[in-house]
Amino acid sequence: MLSALSPTQVAFLLIAVPQAVAAGVLALAAWFARAERAALLHWSAYAALGAITWAMLSLHRQSPPLMAQSLPAQDRLARFGG
Repeated sequence: MLSALSPTQVAFLLIAVPQAVAAGVLALAAWFARAERAALLHWSAYAALGAITWAMLSLHRQSPPLMAQSLPAQDRLARFGG
């Protein structure tokens, strides 16, 4: 599955996974800590929304072609001589 993803998509997923783990850990901590439950649930939701955002970016964002990135630099080198 990962071989079908672009490097940009993999990078976004590498951000989404720790966010999802943090959301789970904070939700579990909210289960045990009664006094801080509201704050822990807030941060758990924040981490979960972050994980969803990064996962959606990885699924719907494509890497730009390599030539599109290098053409402006090549143009500047050609105009100004390096």
